[in-house]
Amino acid sequence: MARREAYRSRFFDWWDVQNQRPESGLDAILCPVNALPATPHDAMGTAAWACGYTFLFNLLDYTAGVIPVTKVDRIKDKLPETFELGKMNGIAKGIYRYYDAEKMHGLPVGVQVVGRRLEEEKVLSIMERVEGALERWNGGRYELLEGWRGVD
Repeated sequence: MARREAYRSRFFDWWDVQNQRPESGLDAILCPVNALPATPHDAMGTAAWACGYTFLFNLLDYTAGVIPVTKVDRIKDKLPETFELGKMNGIAKGIYRYYDAEKMHGLPVGVQVVGRRLEEEKVLSIMERVEGALERWNGGRYELLEGWRGVD
């Protein structure tokens, strides 16, 4: 527990330093949620390292929210013919063995907005801004998967 708190402290100090620089103040971090859009239910035994983008912020007790920004496209997101799994490291192999743009076509791809501890309102506000920017850029809101109602 002491090592975790020391690790958290270093991150908190790092963020404070960023905000002391007028040219680089940091309100939030925008980053991937996962290395893949989705994995089969039995895949996490070898693809668990794909969660590296989220576990860090859980460890730090930071606030984070996820926004869908696009969907997998079977043509645009197809791996190149020259792609070779054998040349990758163990983590990449564990993740990419499940990647299939054809099977994943239409699945959401998201980003996460990460803020400091207890900054839920700020993160929600930034998420709304990101959604608004995407709406202006795409000419409409992100369409949910068919049959998904979301929260009213």
